[in-house]
Amino acid sequence: MERILIGALGAAQRGVGGGGGAVPEELDVIHSRIRDDVVRALSAIQVLAHQAARILLLDVLRDEAGRSLELVETPTTRLWCLSLGRTCTQHFGGPCLLPELARALDQVDPGSYQTLAVHRLADEWNAAGALVLFGRKWAWLQEKLSGDATDAVRFATEERVTAAPLHCDSAWDALLHLVGHTAPPGGVPPWMLLMVRLGKELGGADGRELFALTRKTALEKEQSPELAARLDALAPRVLRTAHVPSQASDYLIIGVTHEDRSVETYRVSYWLQLPGDPEPIPGRGHRTADREHLEIAVDEVVSLAEEEEGAGQRRGELQLEIVLPLELLNLDVHGWFVGRPGPQAELAAHYPFVVRSLDRLRNHSWHRVWRQRWDQLEEPGSKHKFMDPVDFPPGTGDLTRLVAQLKEEPYVAVVLSGPPEHERSRGWREAEAALRTGTPVLVWHRTEETNEEIRRYVRRLIRPRLAELPTKVTVARRRHLAQAQDSPSRHLAVLWDDPDRNPYAPPRTPFAPDDPLGSGAL
Repeated sequence: MERILIGALGAAQRGVGGGGGAVPEELDVIHSRIRDDVVRALSAIQVLAHQAARILLLDVLRDEAGRSLELVETPTTRLWCLSLGRTCTQHFGGPCLLPELARALDQVDPGSYQTLAVHRLADEWNAAGALVLFGRKWAWLQEKLSGDATDAVRFATEERVTAAPLHCDSAWDALLHLVGHTAPPGGVPPWMLLMVRLGKELGGADGRELFALTRKTALEKEQSPELAARLDALAPRVLRTAHVPSQASDYLIIGVTHEDRSVETYRVSYWLQLPGDPEPIPGRGHRTADREHLEIAVDEVVSLAEEEEGAGQRRGELQLEIVLPLELLNLDVHGWFVGRPGPQAELAAHYPFVVRSLDRLRNHSWHRVWRQRWDQLEEPGSKHKFMDPVDFPPGTGDLTRLVAQLKEEPYVAVVLSGPPEHERSRGWREAEAALRTGTPVLVWHRTEETNEEIRRYVRRLIRPRLAELPTKVTVARRRHLAQAQDSPSRHLAVLWDDPDRNPYAPPRTPFAPDDPLGSGAL
């Protein structure tokens, strides 16, 4: 199928019924402009210069509307058209009669440019009321949707309708017309399909904003969480990414992996993920180091990222995500020093940061349940769990019991009963089970078993919103470092795994499984 949604940005405005000026318009402004366009279209219909034609039009309009409709005869045709246009566009508090007026014109002046223009304006009037959340993007949408109307209709109706109405000249006209069409059972309204498709084609912040407005319409105007869920299932992953403010953080993802399968040497690589960009950008280099010198390698990688072109122009804070294999998960990265050469300070004083699991990022068979749990993170009622100690020896039965405990309910966070230090420790086994079952958030104290004091401290950080945990931990660490105080935050480790930031994910390809629209939809 051809690319039908995005046309030339400089597409010429139509005359009568063209759909707006160059600035975004609110609902009342859109309706006011449509009312004026209707009057201009009626005034340009030559047959209405005759009184007999005006009387006939009113008779047909009464039949279409199913009610009486009286207009006072005026000295000029222009004034009569003004009166009719205002009456048909709710000026006197009645229902909008533009669809009925368009059908009446089909009998009095069939197929004329002005009659087709009134059809378009009737669609736009009704669509503006249904798409009220899009009011500020009205003219922008018309500009983007300049492709072929029939292709748009076929796509949006999934071939149930194979041709666009005569009055639809573009994909924009098709969108406005399709707003009045209902969804098939268990499906998505055709206009929403077009919005998802346009969002995918645009990509970036514009695409995500269109999808967010469409989803918000489903929730607020349609009052349908089920429809919102169907949109979530349909939309590509990049559209579901949350909208970020202009000063949102850059993410520096630092990966620590074994160098050429060596058990002694590690490779330290990095990626930058910028606001609005769904894909991490590989860094300019990497470092190699043994375990003892990982601190220096990470410091050098942070310096490389800070020196990236354009980094000094970005206003958001740089947040670090240190990706570690399971055997290094309990490293004291919090106490590592950065700033070489010159005065050095602890990493925790310079940057907000979390640790992440290399094992999970690389093991694609764990990703389905991981994404399911991540999607629950900000939902009301999301659960966190303090793991109960497991006293019997490690083994298959041990891991089976832990996995079953975590699968029993949709936990999104686990506080380990101890640090994940050694393969035979409870904390290690709990961490592995949590990663396998998709739990996106793990919390533990690096040097102590989880006692009641640590439980209470973590509980205060997690409530009322788990999503605020990384920020709260950063604030607590900096406060206690500034006051030279010891507190649980100094040794508190937070593993925070966002599946949308995965530099080890395979590249997206056309017709990918998580992309129901596929590249053929563009």
